[in-house]
Amino acid sequence: MISLIGRKRKGNSTGFTLLELIIVIFIIGILSGIAAPCFQGAFDRLQVQEACQRIISLIRYSQQRAVMERLRYRLNIDFHENRYWLTVEENPLISPGWYQRVNGQMSRVCHLPQGVTIEGYSCFVTFYPDGRIDKAGFILTNKKGATYTLSTGAGIGEIKIIRNK
Repeated sequence: MISLIGRKRKGNSTGFTLLELIIVIFIIGILSGIAAPCFQGAFDRLQVQEACQRIISLIRYSQQRAVMERLRYRLNIDFHENRYWLTVEENPLISPGWYQRVNGQMSRVCHLPQGVTIEGYSCFVTFYPDGRIDKAGFILTNKKGATYTLSTGAGIGEIKIIRNK
């Protein structure tokens, strides 16, 4: 191969020079540094969305179980510890109003993801055998301030989600 000044080059000239590789790595580093905060913001939004969807799934599950088993179920929420769990009325004829934790897969206490908080005006939602749900509202907020408002109407199966920010 002939170089630009007319002399033959020695050896195989395929490949990149060290300077070219350093420049490419430098450009990739700059672009990664710019893009990383954007991905972090999206991840934070996804965390609060996922927490909201999990609570909605548990609400729907509770409503179905209450109707199928003809028992009152209750979604309990601890606003201080950012956790929630499901209970069922123990024996409505003998001891009405006494709830115990549900057995099986749904018996565990669920914690919200790190950085997601929940607040509301009622620390529980009751699901009745006729399909009704107590009226309740919860606000889930992530550390960046993105909020989702989740509300249940005092009707049959009404659940609303509003993304505020």
